[in-house]
Amino acid sequence: MADMTANYRAMTEESKSRRRHNREASADVLCSKGIQFQSRNMGAHLIVEYGGETVDYWPGTGKWIRRDRSCFPYQGRGVFELLKVLRVDQ
Repeated sequence: MADMTANYRAMTEESKSRRRHNREASADVLCSKGIQFQSRNMGAHLIVEYGGETVDYWPGTGKWIRRDRSCFPYQGRGVFELLKVLRVDQ
């Protein structure tokens, strides 16, 4: 039973570390492309504004949702997929 507990704690720590890295790396990618964003909740939620669109982006998990739901696709995952949808020159 102690092994299962230790494994669970190790997985939890690894997950936290991965999300922390994703938050930093995604913000760096957006900055390198010159995309304006507001950081909320210590970087856990970014409000991305580009080309007249506003997108809510959670870089730890990679999830993003366009505020204008009439656009397709209006949600997805990953910073590079977000850049494609916003038609940012890569």
